Amino acid sequence: MVKTIEFQDKTILYLTDSPDSYQKLKSKNKAVIPVVNSIDDCSDFPFCPYILTEVDIQTEDSFDYEYLYKVYRRLNGLPLDIVRTKHILIRETTIEDIDVLHKIASIDSSIKASLTLCLDSAEEEKICHKEYIKNMYELYDYGLWTMIHLDSKKIIGRVGLSLVEGAEYPELGFWIDQSYRRQGLTLEACRAVLEYAKNELGLNCIQARVKPNNIASINLLEKLEFKRCHIPHQDYLIMRHNLS
Repeated sequence: MVKTIEFQDKTILYLTDSPDSYQKLKSKNKAVIPVVNSIDDCSDFPFCPYILTEVDIQTEDSFDYEYLYKVYRRLNGLPLDIVRTKHILIRETTIEDIDVLHKIASIDSSIKASLTLCLDSAEEEKICHKEYIKNMYELYDYGLWTMIHLDSKKIIGRVGLSLVEGAEYPELGFWIDQSYRRQGLTLEACRAVLEYAKNELGLNCIQARVKPNNIASINLLEKLEFKRCHIPHQDYLIMRHNLS
């Protein structure tokens, strides 16, 4: 059986419990997800990144449309919108964003020295970002994201959560184009990310690393209710925020 799902934006996702139908739809470059009765049946769909279980393909009430739309975008290599605030859209970073982000970073050494965009060229960053999409966005459902100013429609920076080796908790990171600083936009974006981390990701604590002489970032983190931790670090001040 094949079930067709049409989302509000008119995009189409197919669900099927038939291996033959799955292969036919895949051969036509359609977005399709197999549905199986049990884990044992997953072997009928080898190398499939997404498989639904415990879903009645004939009963739409059993469908999680938000999740299915997310999978549709994953299957088509499309970025997910994370959160929209009054002034900013935060969404997953695309390969196409990298040129703009590198251009912003090229005129601001403080950005280049941050934890993002650490490679020397946009082309190097694009290669790494393809793996980042798979290893962070798809695996953990978070990462560093792109900030878009809603009025100007311009990419203005990045904000999000990172996994840092040796860190006990995910780490908040942010930077913004100097043309958009001192407008409260970074604070607005970071607050939205912390709410997302709590409500959507179920995280209970976030940390941040900041240079001791970066007074602006320390002040921003304190506004977000991050507290200084007495954790020794050679280069950074460690701050944490309890989300519970």
